[in-house]
Amino acid sequence: EAFIELTEIVRQGKVSDALLLVDKILDDGKDVRQFMKDWLGHYRNLMITKFLKSPEDVLGMSLENIERLRAQSDVLDMQEINNAIIELSHTLSDARWSTQPRILLELCTVKLATGGAFGKAAPAPAVAPATASVLAASEPKPAPAPAPTAAAAPIPASASGDYDLDEIWLRVFEEGESTRASFNLLRTKSSLEKISEDKFYVAVENKFSGKYVFENRDTLEELMQRFTGRPLKLECMVRTAAEVKNEASPEQMKADLEAMTGIDIELK
Repeated sequence: EAFIELTEIVRQGKVSDALLLVDKILDDGKDVRQFMKDWLGHYRNLMITKFLKSPEDVLGMSLENIERLRAQSDVLDMQEINNAIIELSHTLSDARWSTQPRILLELCTVKLATGGAFGKAAPAPAVAPATASVLAASEPKPAPAPAPTAAAAPIPASASGDYDLDEIWLRVFEEGESTRASFNLLRTKSSLEKISEDKFYVAVENKFSGKYVFENRDTLEELMQRFTGRPLKLECMVRTAAEVKNEASPEQMKADLEAMTGIDIELK
């Protein structure tokens, strides 16, 4: 209810109404960062609904809620959804290290409602040349630009040389989702199994998930280097049937592939 209403208000460009609704939701006790994640998830659901004929299997929602999503998705073009996903992803990434995440969320809301157009300040009045030279001499020099935020520190290995694989894989996906909105499609379909001297091993449930892993090889290797502090190469393996308790059905594999490619697939 809240995200459908907020997204519609933002679509209509009603900045004040959008800020008031955000304020009301947060005052009711909603965590700011969780709110951003959920709103980002709502736009992701709108994207999936726009391209899949039967998205209920992928989204895990009732038909009633799917129809409500579809109704809103139909009035939003893909560019609006794309812009919202990117803007919210960047804001969520910045909010992880900020002491004022609420301000970042409010700024993001204004950007979405205005299309990022804040307007430009009026030009300063013309100044006579002689006066201008005096002003220039007395004008204070601009403060130096702040230094860029340091990259996240690597997660150290234990005394025995072992890594917390779950923690590293979680950090990889948190960071990856801030740059690629579709990255979370892989979260539940893969796991980090082992880190050796120069490689990391990822297990997936089926070949379609494996294909998506290889399509994101460069991003995964870059993130793994960031969180382990050393360059590692990706090795991907498909779990055996014995390792997967509930082997994916053809229907589930169809839904996974459609979600990754945006193409409707017919089973025969």
